[in-house]
Amino acid sequence: MNSFNPYGFMPFHSCPASRATISKRILLLPFHVRFSSMLDPFQEMILYLRLAQAFKSRLQMSDRDRALVLAGTCAHVMQMPAVAEFCRQLVLKNNQGHMLRKYDSFAHAVEDPDFGVFLKQVRRKLSPEAGEAQLIELGYECDVLRSDYSTDEEYTAAVMGVDAHWLKEHFGASPE
Repeated sequence: MNSFNPYGFMPFHSCPASRATISKRILLLPFHVRFSSMLDPFQEMILYLRLAQAFKSRLQMSDRDRALVLAGTCAHVMQMPAVAEFCRQLVLKNNQGHMLRKYDSFAHAVEDPDFGVFLKQVRRKLSPEAGEAQLIELGYECDVLRSDYSTDEEYTAAVMGVDAHWLKEHFGASPE
C-alpha cells in the first residue's frame, strides 16, 4: 500500500523502517524537495512538537494545530503511529470541524490526495526554517534533552508532555 509522503509524494511501505532507511528514501527525492530542509523527519517532528507547545503556551491554538498536523505527518513517516494519532486527537479536541475529522486515523488521512493538498499548504506556511525562526521569536525553551531518554519514543513523549507508556497504551494500536 502506498501512502502520501510530505517529502515529495514518494511511497513509503508499511514495513518498519529505521531512521537510516528513511534517510536513504529521502535521498531518492528530487533535489528541490530533498534540500528544502536540512532536518531529518525525526528532527522535524521534534521541531513541530516544540513549536506546538510554544503556540499552546501563548494560546495560539490554530497555529498549534498546524504544527501538530506537520508533527503527526512526520510521525507517520517515522512509523510512530501513537504519536501521529495523539497529534490528531489534540487537533480534533481543539477544532472538531478540522479536516482530520473525516479520517479514522492519521494513516488514512495521509493516504488521501485532498489531505496532501492541505498538507502542502500548511507546510508552505510553516516550513521547518520558519518554525525554527518562530521558536526563537517566541523565546521558547524546552528542558527536555534527547540524552536523558533511552528511546526516541520516550523522548518524543517527553517533548509532548506525556508519559511514553501512557501514549503507547492509549494510542499504540494503529487503527487500519
